[in-house]
Amino acid sequence: MCRLNATLLLIALICTSSVALTGQNAKVFVDPVHVGPGVHVSSDLSVDPHYEVEIAANPSDGQQLMACSMLFPNNFPSTDIVTYVSFDGGKTWKLTLRTKGEGPHPSWDPDCQYGTDNIAYSVSEGIRSFEGFRLTDPLSTYNRIDRSLDGGNTWEASFRLVHAERTFLTVDHNAGPQHGWLYLYGQAGVGSPLGVRISWSSDKGQTASTQYISLNDGKSCTGTGPGAILSDGTLIFPVPVQDVSQPEGSKTKYSIEIVRAKFQQVNWPLRVETLTPGDWFINHRSAGSVLPAMAVDSSNGPFRDRVYSTWEEETADGSQIKLSFSSDKGKTWSRPRVINDDVPRQVRNDTKGLDDLHGIVAVNSQGVVGVMWLDRRGYAGNLGWTVRFRVSLDGGETFLPSVKASSIDFDPSRNKLVPLFPTRNDWFPNEALTTNELEIGAFTFSGGHTMGLAADADGKFHPLWVANPTGVPQLWTTDITVQAKAEKNGSTELANLKDASKLVRLGFTSRVYNRETHALDFDLQLENVSESKVGGPLKVRVLDIGSRVGSVTVKTGDRETIAEGSVLDFSSLFTGGILKRGDVTKPIHVRLNVRGINPFSLSSFGYIPLAILTTKVLAGSIEPPKKLEGLEEEKEAASSGAAPRERNYP
Repeated sequence: MCRLNATLLLIALICTSSVALTGQNAKVFVDPVHVGPGVHVSSDLSVDPHYEVEIAANPSDGQQLMACSMLFPNNFPSTDIVTYVSFDGGKTWKLTLRTKGEGPHPSWDPDCQYGTDNIAYSVSEGIRSFEGFRLTDPLSTYNRIDRSLDGGNTWEASFRLVHAERTFLTVDHNAGPQHGWLYLYGQAGVGSPLGVRISWSSDKGQTASTQYISLNDGKSCTGTGPGAILSDGTLIFPVPVQDVSQPEGSKTKYSIEIVRAKFQQVNWPLRVETLTPGDWFINHRSAGSVLPAMAVDSSNGPFRDRVYSTWEEETADGSQIKLSFSSDKGKTWSRPRVINDDVPRQVRNDTKGLDDLHGIVAVNSQGVVGVMWLDRRGYAGNLGWTVRFRVSLDGGETFLPSVKASSIDFDPSRNKLVPLFPTRNDWFPNEALTTNELEIGAFTFSGGHTMGLAADADGKFHPLWVANPTGVPQLWTTDITVQAKAEKNGSTELANLKDASKLVRLGFTSRVYNRETHALDFDLQLENVSESKVGGPLKVRVLDIGSRVGSVTVKTGDRETIAEGSVLDFSSLFTGGILKRGDVTKPIHVRLNVRGINPFSLSSFGYIPLAILTTKVLAGSIEPPKKLEGLEEEKEAASSGAAPRERNYP
């Protein structure tokens, strides 16, 4: 796996190689993120619980939005799918489609997307036959597509496709030969291991082709996540997988694979690649968000075609929202970073071990990356959530502090009457079954397997979540405006600087931690360890920072803020404007504030990472070393055993 050209630094109590950052020359930042009021989406069905949600924005009309959800009606033994639309930018909503299964049987797993020419699509799943029923068997189940030619106001008769479980829909909006094509993909197969099925339609959903895809050896598909279409027409989406090759009795590992698929020509199968991006592990507990998500930058900015993926990773201390990005269309990926910015989970501290879940990513028309998630801070016991939202203005390298996006939250204490779920005898009928259960389902603790986030044509973000102000789980949304655009290295001032992270080593001295003030102090200096000449301006940018014991902040003026995005300027700390091999800058003193639990309470671990930093060294110029004439020829001759030609060197 390719990593960013950045340095990962570890500052620990008992250990020590590492390095740093600053805030003493960081500028005071004005927050460009503005959250609008909360809006009740599902008011047309306000007495029935809603779970598992998705939202879409019409890329051609900033006023059109669509939301879909599983509905658990009180007067029906199974589930429906409902679709709501808005024609005023999300201020008001109305129910325009309710999909039911056959007879008393369920309809489940919604998705909704806008196609070209103001077409809207709503996707659901249903049971075809109970004879020999298997959830992933296309003989037992089906995918259903409902299509609207007026943006979701009215709907045509539905049609069916070969089934794939937990299907997502992606539409190609690029101006290429597949403009308007639909792609549906989900878990498929009978037995183990399971694979993926992709169906695609070149006529806006009237007919479709389908292809089954096996994954890498030993990997069985456990679902799919929402994907994206790249500018060259490549479909890319994440697939959570189970390692079925592990020895019996060992703990099951759930990781993530990346599928890339591209149309070749009529009557040919898709060209498919299945890639392992790295050690990405996903929380697969039923009360977690078991599906990763993906989005692509389709803007004309500096990060066009950059792909972003988010997922919930389970750790010993609780679940965290992770993000990684790819600058080469999904082939290699950056080092995953934590997005949730609540106080990090602490070892042996149950009050901190909460699970954040449902990290969803979207990119707007200005290349701004937005991530939402359900945040547990303030809800001990993993029983409630608020919605938090973070923004990146530099292609996912750094993120601004999160803001609360939900004025209406999910608080389980409001549920005086908790919806119960029947046992699955409606899925797996058995005439001999005489014992049934009425259970509090996993969706009660997670809101479903999905939440929603979309960026509209005007650049606004629209999260969709489950909240219960009346005690009934309902759909809520808001609009989030980001008054900024994406820029390389985060600002116009830094945009033209070159990445010198592989050429310059960071070193620190006078390293101390004050147990009374919780301040971490050190002096930082730079050394050129390459043969290249590195020219100024010379700066160090902090991309990411974390801690095992609490939060890390830096003081800028009278304001204490996160250190992420801070810049240290070494431009005046070396002579001649050029840093040659072996040259070392004068140091800059850095002070970080590390707050949390007492790090000495973790002494049994042998070392305690107080600050873990990822940095990027930026330079005005990089002059590679000149090659001596004939040197390459001599190397080639030496490797072949031939005698080199004589050369005269100055």
